[in-house]
Amino acid sequence: FVMLLPSDDEKLGLRTADLADWCRGFINRLSAAGADNPTAREVMDSGIAQETLHDFSKITRVTVAPAGDDLEDEAAYMELVDYVRASVQLLFEETVALRDGWSLVN
Repeated sequence: FVMLLPSDDEKLGLRTADLADWCRGFINRLSAAGADNPTAREVMDSGIAQETLHDFSKITRVTVAPAGDDLEDEAAYMELVDYVRASVQLLFEETVALRDGWSLVN
């Protein structure tokens, strides 16, 4: 699973904003899929999905302090990216039984 985010050569503020947008898009698409699909709603009601959506909601509001420590901010950004990637993979693995025959593109 590879997230489409800017390269590490881009400014941290841009990468952070794009990560926030990625999480916002994930939440919106998952919510839209569940609007008329009982299986999707069941996926969204799982404990893992609720925790993931809650955490992603917090990430949508993350910003970079203008006078922060570049190394510390960079490390925090990388931790967030790793957390998001791992959370999506965990959500995918934990909901295999619920997704049998169902797709987010339905």
